[in-house]
Amino acid sequence: LGERAGERYADPAAPAPDITAQVYSDREGEIRGTLGRVKHLLRLGVRAEEIVLVARREADYGPALAEVAWEYGVPVDLA
Repeated sequence: LGERAGERYADPAAPAPDITAQVYSDREGEIRGTLGRVKHLLRLGVRAEEIVLVARREADYGPALAEVAWEYGVPVDLA
């Protein structure tokens, strides 16, 4: 998927990959929205090991992500 997205960026005529984006007004909303989507995926049967969350700086997201993940009952490994 990443390779296809890169191709699309480099060549607008390339086939578009199936990518969606979300916009949030603040970091807490971003974390809650993202973990809500993760919880939905888990309920659909997607294994937690197949889901990856990426943040620019772990220090900016880690503590709040861990707190909301605990609240939502979503397993998160911040290693």
